[in-house]
Amino acid sequence: MSKSRAGRSSSGENTKGSSSLKVDGVAFGVVLTPPLVKRLIEFLGKLPDDEVFTSRILVEKMGLTQNNLKQYTTHPELVDYRERLQRGTAWGNPKAIAKLRELLKVGQ
Repeated sequence: MSKSRAGRSSSGENTKGSSSLKVDGVAFGVVLTPPLVKRLIEFLGKLPDDEVFTSRILVEKMGLTQNNLKQYTTHPELVDYRERLQRGTAWGNPKAIAKLRELLKVGQ
């Protein structure tokens, strides 16, 4: 059948009303930030620009478990708040992590 049906593009995608579909009150296709990631961003954003924590200390300060933190270590929204080290991960606010990255470059 060469004619496209109403609400479908010529490639067969559903285009009718797709932008107004909501799931649990959120537009379909929008990725929600997990609550723990929001909590981490809020906590880390308040740290001084000259201080970072290892994962071990971060979980103590936030009352988390290592497994809780490990689940979200690679979350894309946390990329500016963490830096991999030889032994573990350093966490801090974006300015502190940027400083740490510069120091690591110089040390190489």
